[in-house]
Amino acid sequence: KDELLPWDRPFAGTYHPSFDYLSDWSLYALIAFPLGFESVELALGNSSTREAMTFFLTAAEITLWQSSLNLIVRSMRLWGRPEIYRSKADRSRGESWGSFYSGHTGTAFSVAVFSSLWFMEKYPNSAYVPLVWGGTLVAATAVGVMRIAAGKHFPTDVIVGALVGSASSFLVLKLHESSRVKVAASPGYF
Repeated sequence: KDELLPWDRPFAGTYHPSFDYLSDWSLYALIAFPLGFESVELALGNSSTREAMTFFLTAAEITLWQSSLNLIVRSMRLWGRPEIYRSKADRSRGESWGSFYSGHTGTAFSVAVFSSLWFMEKYPNSAYVPLVWGGTLVAATAVGVMRIAAGKHFPTDVIVGALVGSASSFLVLKLHESSRVKVAASPGYF
């Protein structure tokens, strides 16, 4: 415990499986809401097929980018999860050492930021823009808090996950703003 960051130490040994389960379902709901909203907009004729496909493909791109980055960082096994500091914890499980950074929180914030920016772009004069931003960010924050309560992550893991997830959405959307961005890959060249 002494090697943990001072603000993470109080959470060493935390373990509540019900919060783990609840955080999973909260994340699924957060992902489903904007996908469902855009599907309804398409069905009602408020979105074109091209616009809806752009939405779905961009959401998938952001999620894949954030998830790939998360798996690369977590595979470094920088430190264990809070739950391994319990007296009867199974420290040999491979997942026990992949605490940094929170993939759930990263995904939640990437979805929250992307959905809010998309809504703001689609309905710039809507009175609901602040409500969408507030609602999605509160939901994403709740996912992060539940990951801490479950004993799956320390506060540092969740904060970094929120920053990486948010940045993933901003960066991917920024890349798509310019039609001049071209990426090519071949052996020895990117």
